[in-house]
Amino acid sequence: IPHVAIFADTCRTVADSPSLLAVTGTSIFPTPNFSRNPCELDQFYGATPGQSAWERRPEDANVPPYGIYSRCLLTALSGCDPRAVMDVDDGQAPQAVLSRGLRDYLNFAVPEASYRELGRYQWPDSVAGSFWKPNVLSWIWPTASADDSVIPPTGAGTSNQGRSPAGD
Repeated sequence: IPHVAIFADTCRTVADSPSLLAVTGTSIFPTPNFSRNPCELDQFYGATPGQSAWERRPEDANVPPYGIYSRCLLTALSGCDPRAVMDVDDGQAPQAVLSRGLRDYLNFAVPEASYRELGRYQWPDSVAGSFWKPNVLSWIWPTASADDSVIPPTGAGTSNQGRSPAGD
């Protein structure tokens, strides 16, 4: 596999309840078998180690809750924010979201959105290891607009229920 991208929007905090302390994790990826064909790896995590990944729960019950990081990630990958998109030559589409551009976008968009929507910062943890050409995270045709977005609408107000799953 020449290119792998991992995306995770989850807390990276230590469990704080007795029932969760008993849970032990295991690696979902096997020990690598080092081959002659190295893989370019991109890693995009919603929070730095020890930090919570925040969720917004709008007051309007018809608007589903969403993760701040996931919302920013989907905005970028769908091409709805031009700050995450780059013009490319000789691609499958005239524009693309590349790993370094996505990393840079998430580094300012996530803390900005989390502070604006919840009054607290969330810092993503991204390692952009792949290069153009040929590795692209998302091809973009320049017809995408905010109206075409897969992002849930922002409710008129938010409750103070923006909490991480760990209850922080």
